[in-house]
Amino acid sequence: MASSASEQPQAPSHVVPVTFKEDAGYCAPRMEPGDAVALIIGGKVLKMARPTGIDVARQHTWTLSAAVPTGDHVYCYAIVGPDGRIKQREKKRARRQYSGFGLGGGSMICSTSQEGRSVCVDADTLFVVVSDSGWDPMPSSRYTTVWHAQDTSQVSSSSVWSSPQPPAPFTALTTTQSPPAPWPDQVQIRRFDHNASAFGRNPRDSATTIAFNGASQATRQLAKSIVCGDIKAAAARCMIQQYGADPKVITATNGGAARTLIDLVAEYHGGNDTDDLVRLLLAAGCPAAVDGQCAIALSRAAKKGDWDLVEAMLVPQHAAAVGGQKLLHAVAQAGGYDNDRRVFRPLQPQGVLSVIKSIADRDASVLTEVEDGMQPIHRFCQHPLTDPECQELLIDFFVAKLGRDVVNVVDGEGKRPLWHAYLDEMNTIQQNYSTTVTRLLHHGAQHLDTPNSDGVTLLRKLAGSTDATKDVLVRLLERGASVSAAGLVPPRHGRRLQTLPGVCGYRPDRPYDDERSDDSETAEKTLIAAYSHFLNKSIPQLAMDAINKALEPSRGIMASLTQRIPFRTEPTILPPDALVCINKKNPTKDSSPPPIPIGDSPIGGRINTAVGRYVAEAARIICTPSEEMEKQPETAHPSQQGRGVPLRP
Repeated sequence: MASSASEQPQAPSHVVPVTFKEDAGYCAPRMEPGDAVALIIGGKVLKMARPTGIDVARQHTWTLSAAVPTGDHVYCYAIVGPDGRIKQREKKRARRQYSGFGLGGGSMICSTSQEGRSVCVDADTLFVVVSDSGWDPMPSSRYTTVWHAQDTSQVSSSSVWSSPQPPAPFTALTTTQSPPAPWPDQVQIRRFDHNASAFGRNPRDSATTIAFNGASQATRQLAKSIVCGDIKAAAARCMIQQYGADPKVITATNGGAARTLIDLVAEYHGGNDTDDLVRLLLAAGCPAAVDGQCAIALSRAAKKGDWDLVEAMLVPQHAAAVGGQKLLHAVAQAGGYDNDRRVFRPLQPQGVLSVIKSIADRDASVLTEVEDGMQPIHRFCQHPLTDPECQELLIDFFVAKLGRDVVNVVDGEGKRPLWHAYLDEMNTIQQNYSTTVTRLLHHGAQHLDTPNSDGVTLLRKLAGSTDATKDVLVRLLERGASVSAAGLVPPRHGRRLQTLPGVCGYRPDRPYDDERSDDSETAEKTLIAAYSHFLNKSIPQLAMDAINKALEPSRGIMASLTQRIPFRTEPTILPPDALVCINKKNPTKDSSPPPIPIGDSPIGGRINTAVGRYVAEAARIICTPSEEMEKQPETAHPSQQGRGVPLRP
């Protein structure tokens, strides 16, 4: 009986179609004419299809659909010659599966599993798409998208293949072997992000259940192709016009939330023609958003930095709502590596600025939406545009829309835009903060010394930053920040501060030596060094700039004279052009210097008073003839009289 039982034929294992996509850009330089990329799985070598089209995301992507049975299968890629023989095989690597991070500063906890890449097929699997990238020395799997049936009893060969007899395991599939098969009304899409496990995240977090609500099989296949990212606008048009796929269908996902096909495009589709596909679906009647809900696709496109898709959905006739989604927050934090398109997506400043204006023109309320206590002005100071001119135009746009008060608006932690212009979200100093800070100050940004909700001023926070430098602190002091308000100079440093110019007890014979500061108090040491530089170098230069600017009108009057002034005549007769200049500007009364931004008292008031008195006296002397002028012959040109003549003491 035992032998007869062993002779009974075993039921064929569950076999599903698996599409492999390998971005072989790393190995492309090693390939010769006639070579190809092949998939090695189940002991078989299957040659993959060459990249086609001009899609940038797929210019190195080789594809292959194969029949894979249930189980966990190890596979790899290789380069084969025209005769099909393996010329080079990618090196196996030990896959590390991260289970978490140690607490309290502990090290990363990880375990090493089997070597090579792997794909898993379960009993409820309907379809699998595997997207890989990399070659030696960095082979990696990006993500795997798996379609599951909600009810395992619905899974059979007829639900996966068009015929009851499935293909043999580990064989390549042609288009005739894998035509669309009837799909159940409810499926689950599970995306395994292999890179996420390296950061301690669960790769199974991305799971979406879709209910088609009785939609036609053509519509279900259209949704499947969108999620797999292997359909273009032309193919979608064919499925809609020839096979009757309904683009207006509304699917239900986890929790019963309704989604449109455009939502699936924004979430899953990874091609470079998403905007064309969305335009086609919108033109065919697909709603931009479910009634009463926000445009999910618009928010996802903004987070990805897909400006073409955003612009496609902002077309007025489609009327995609923009409010309530915090779109500008998403735009400010968009960019970086696009995992779907396998490229680094740098944000084009001109495109970002155009999108922001388009969104705000549709609904101005997006400019004041709050996320994590912050408004968009805080986000764009924290994440400035890379082009200085575009960043200035962006701040100007906020001011034009919301008024000058926007540059002083407070976030949930008591911070203002100036704070975020200096420090990013990691409390490290911005590399290109000058453009944003200068423009904010131009529009009236204040409160340099107003502390946040923790009672800390910006100067104190910058001084305590790990990458704080003297130059950064000096620039802030030159804009009027106060050392006293920062509270970074304890009483025990009072004796040391007496060696600083401008402080009571200053002794010129004992200049300040910043090396005597306590090395354990880095913030205080950095600030004292910056304050010493500010007092000894910055203030004299600022004073000279203020004096020269204040005296410029008086000097301009003397330089603009075209006729000799007869000083010896009684009464003195001035040329007409001199009278015009003097009537426009009274140098002895209007030559007040601009205040020097010194945040601490009484030194700030004393220096500004001294500079003001000097300017007033200098302006009077400039327009008063000296004894040397009186002795010069009347034939001398006024320009010669007014130049190089020492001023009266």
